Amino acid sequence: MWYVLGEPNAHGVTVDDVLVSLHDTYAAIKEADPTALITSPSILNFSFNCLNCGGYFHGASWITFFFFDYIELFGEPPPVDIWAIDIFPIVWPGSIVPIDEAFPTVRDDIITKQIEEYREWVDSRESTRGDPIWITEFGLHWGYADWEFGVEGCGGWPSPVGDYQVEEVRAYLERVYTWLEANSEPLNIERWFTFSSYRDISICQADSGNGLSLFDDAGPGAGLTEIGEFYNNWVRGIR
Repeated sequence: MWYVLGEPNAHGVTVDDVLVSLHDTYAAIKEADPTALITSPSILNFSFNCLNCGGYFHGASWITFFFFDYIELFGEPPPVDIWAIDIFPIVWPGSIVPIDEAFPTVRDDIITKQIEEYREWVDSRESTRGDPIWITEFGLHWGYADWEFGVEGCGGWPSPVGDYQVEEVRAYLERVYTWLEANSEPLNIERWFTFSSYRDISICQADSGNGLSLFDDAGPGAGLTEIGEFYNNWVRGIR
């Protein structure tokens, strides 16, 4: 399994920037191992970008340009076996959403809508219809009830304020996991990966990624956080 490129639409990477290099990489992989499976570049979200933010290039547009530009340049669809997507309900407080409604960012309706729309897109053409989907990242960006700016050393990024909202995050994950398990077969969602294994979400992060951490440390012998305990139980079938 080869996962070659992540979130190009969120990082200012255009299809033109990477189309030839992706083609050459795909060709090299398939030549070396014809049984290898390749994921598409994982777009960040599909039709939804974010609320109260600067925005980025729509995932739906990026992946559509990728598919049809590849055909135009190389005369055939990209040799993608699995369609990848990262999904986060990026909702920041502001004029549209007050802070008590924005935080923590646990909008599972955004998650499920993006998957349904991606499934429709994959099934909209004969060459990709029925292909599996992998959710290569999903989670949340903010697990606290508030934030503050101006903390020394944070370079303009926000810092979390108050207690981590364990119950709300746990309920959000439970809703998403329950939906995924119910819809994985009809929507052919083969895998979903919870982000992230470890980061210190108690301090400012350069991507405002203060959502969840399954472990309480990066080193050997790290323990599980409360969310990590919940995740561990869930994947073991303990409800």
